[in-house]
Amino acid sequence: MKLYQRLALTAASALMIVAIFPRIEAYPLAWVALVPALVAIKGATAKQAFWLGFLLNFIHKAGSNYWLVFTISYYGEFPHPYLVAVTVFILLLGALGFLIAWPWYLLGRAVNELKVPLFLAAPVAWVLWELIITVFLGGFPWVLYGYSQYPDLYARQFTEVLSVYGLSFFLVMVNAALAESVLYFMRNRQRFPTVPLIASVLIVVGIYAYGFIRVPQIRQAMAGQQELKVGVVQGNIDQFDKRRGDRRSIMNKYKRLSLQAAANEPDLIIWPETSVPGKQNQDKPPRASVVSLVQDVGVPMLLGVSVKYYPVRNVRFNYNSAKLYSADGKLLGTCYKNHMVPFGEWVPMREWLEVVAPEQSKRTMGYSPRGKFNIIEPAPGPFAVIICYEAIYPATNRRLANMGVDYIINITNDAWFGDTSAPRQHLKMTAYRAIENRRWIARAANTGISAVIDPLGNVITMTPYRVDARFTDTIGRLRIRTPYQVVGNVLPCICGILSLLAVVVLAYRSWRFWGFISALGLAGAGLAIYFALGPSQGILVLGVGFLLVQRARHLDRGRIRTWIAFSAVALLWPFFGWMGWGIPFALAVLVLEVPLALLLGLLIRRNLSLPV
Repeated sequence: MKLYQRLALTAASALMIVAIFPRIEAYPLAWVALVPALVAIKGATAKQAFWLGFLLNFIHKAGSNYWLVFTISYYGEFPHPYLVAVTVFILLLGALGFLIAWPWYLLGRAVNELKVPLFLAAPVAWVLWELIITVFLGGFPWVLYGYSQYPDLYARQFTEVLSVYGLSFFLVMVNAALAESVLYFMRNRQRFPTVPLIASVLIVVGIYAYGFIRVPQIRQAMAGQQELKVGVVQGNIDQFDKRRGDRRSIMNKYKRLSLQAAANEPDLIIWPETSVPGKQNQDKPPRASVVSLVQDVGVPMLLGVSVKYYPVRNVRFNYNSAKLYSADGKLLGTCYKNHMVPFGEWVPMREWLEVVAPEQSKRTMGYSPRGKFNIIEPAPGPFAVIICYEAIYPATNRRLANMGVDYIINITNDAWFGDTSAPRQHLKMTAYRAIENRRWIARAANTGISAVIDPLGNVITMTPYRVDARFTDTIGRLRIRTPYQVVGNVLPCICGILSLLAVVVLAYRSWRFWGFISALGLAGAGLAIYFALGPSQGILVLGVGFLLVQRARHLDRGRIRTWIAFSAVALLWPFFGWMGWGIPFALAVLVLEVPLALLLGLLIRRNLSLPV
């Protein structure tokens, strides 16, 4: 197959992936969308596999996340906003493209060199990529492949077993089985893929059978649940007005909508994320205006509040929080946001951005994660609060649900998205958290879409986007223990381990013993930094180091001994962590990793290129 044919097939897959998500939402295509790309990777060289993966992700993310251009141009306040927005968007797509390019490169080598069946290798590589984008630089797990099945009531129920990653895994596995069938008819020389096709049929039947069984079971459990009436307020405050508008008029608007909702006698009224203007000092009592408003409404209220905290003089932390007030204005509990939006609420490598764009770096909100996960227990609790972006993290919601909550509240501010597909994407990803944990979710969004979601993922009540709104509806207090709450993200972890094993095997085949030792040492260093300093640093060091090490062919004994010693020390990280020296040790590893990788890079016979 010629290169242009491989590129065309990969581009076709990427466009179909775009079509399976809102607004087009042709979700049945998810069962076949990756077939052309998987056909293209069979027989491709390692370098071709890398760039095919890059192209696939670039087009897919450009079509699914186009709304970032609006957000950056409209709210960034740059000179020449659209030019800057498009440039930043292309750079971001390039970075995300490289993230999937590496798993795709590994897939190409595993299939073409190790002869691993495409049916088994493709879903592992895909879930590895979804794991990487979940943790790298704070994570951006937006519209993962499994989210495409939201319109299908029965297929989406499977996410309570292995989360959205499990649904992605089996969707890609079916695509790979079909791709092997296409390859058989194209070449007519290899064995007919009987086992993959039978397995794919069993997968489809099993997913739908599970859904047909679980839907009536959950409905029966919902019939006997205790109920709670909630009022949801959608203030529809433009982001510029939130920054510079009259605080009194904003509070008066929310008060008016809250009084209208209170007329239906709810047990709780919910305001959106950061709906209370300004920042409240954590060490001081709640502002009198907030207490007075809650007393006037006369109903327990959950408010989105920005908090400032001074642990020592001239050192300030900003927290994004949700605060529960009783009907008489007493503060009953607080939850904090722990997953910050990259480049919106926190800035990776902020020091660099301050040099390149000092004014724009000051406009980021500068929030800090509180580092503490907790639930609100006083009546009408116990319930968990997930704030905005946290709704797309399965592990975070699982952790909160396992603390023993009756329902989940999601407060968010989607004004940043404009009238694009992003608010709809965000809502449907949030619905998956209801399925994974079998909890009701009440959602209050500043500009919409506010909603009530049942444990089957159905949106029971929904407001329009960009309108003033309030509604009162009934949710249930329900606790069902799901398989995902027990096993967690075991599937992505297994895929990551299998991928590391593939790297080690490829290294051993390419460089024999010393290549094996180098790959093992690099994996140890990356894992040490991953656990001690965080996912972003570990993945970054692992990627840069592997890029350099993979081209080294001739290692002298001195460098071999240095690398083995470094590898052994890196693998001792758990002991140092147990002794309380984990972070200083990991910093030392990080300092040593780069010069060692560069030394290995000097052994390259010809210029470095990506990848061979």
